Amino acid sequence: MPRIPKSIRSTRQILSGSRSGNPTAGTNSILQSVVAQSQLLLAIEPVVRRYVPEEVRVASLDGGVLTLITSSSAIATQVRYRQRNIVSSLRQSASHLDISDVRVLVRPESFKPEADLGQPRYLSKGSARHIAETAKYIEHQPLRKALLALSNRAENE
Repeated sequence: MPRIPKSIRSTRQILSGSRSGNPTAGTNSILQSVVAQSQLLLAIEPVVRRYVPEEVRVASLDGGVLTLITSSSAIATQVRYRQRNIVSSLRQSASHLDISDVRVLVRPESFKPEADLGQPRYLSKGSARHIAETAKYIEHQPLRKALLALSNRAENE
């Protein structure tokens, strides 16, 4: 098995900020702060989970403001009613945290279009006749023309 060069560090060394097992040899403060923030948010989540439904996610903690995200405004309202309980519970469970407020953001999940079935859909001749018959009674000329064009296309296929 080939020997690993000393310049390559293990993931554990990178995350702990050490070189060759010596923690004071060199640090990556940005990466360490990201890891520390992630661990803090993971520690906060079980406490928050006692008061909020599963649809709520812990997003950040910045300047004493805990930010939670949900996809529903109804759930956000429920969380806002429980805000005092969340703050007091977090203060009791982790005295080193200085959480003064909870902010709830509503971020609706993006619309996911249906998967293309790959099969073309056709208008039946009966439906085409109904559309043409309906178009006769529509006074709006552009709509009438569009419906007639649609019915003619179905009959030609």
